Amino acid sequence: MNLYIKNMVCNRCILVVKQELEKLNLAFNSIVLGELQLKKEPTVKQLAQLKTNLASIGFEVLDDSKKQLIEKIKNIVVNQIHYQPVDEQRNFSEILSKKLNKGTGGSLPGWECAFAINERRYTNSKEITDELYDQY
Repeated sequence: MNLYIKNMVCNRCILVVKQELEKLNLAFNSIVLGELQLKKEPTVKQLAQLKTNLASIGFEVLDDSKKQLIEKIKNIVVNQIHYQPVDEQRNFSEILSKKLNKGTGGSLPGWECAFAINERRYTNSKEITDELYDQY
């Protein structure tokens, strides 16, 4: 099961989320900025407790797919700026497109591809634009 977590912006955030999972005896396969993959489905009680614990330290488990997409984009940007070498051969739209299409077999070029994944969500969606703008 994948969970998307808002406000994870650094390696310390990953460590803190890992500690919270361990407190609840929730086994996981991976944790990266904004996303974690649990080995098995948590109980309703475990999930509620995880959400409460994470909220108390400034994180939010995202249930809404639109918010999950926003968080994915933000985390790609943070990761690219802080943790990856500068790639002058590729523009940011290409990087976003590749990361958002990973495993989907998409073939659209550049920025068009990133938004084509969830085109309906972007149509007249001031919320997404505002949230991305406010973060950066």
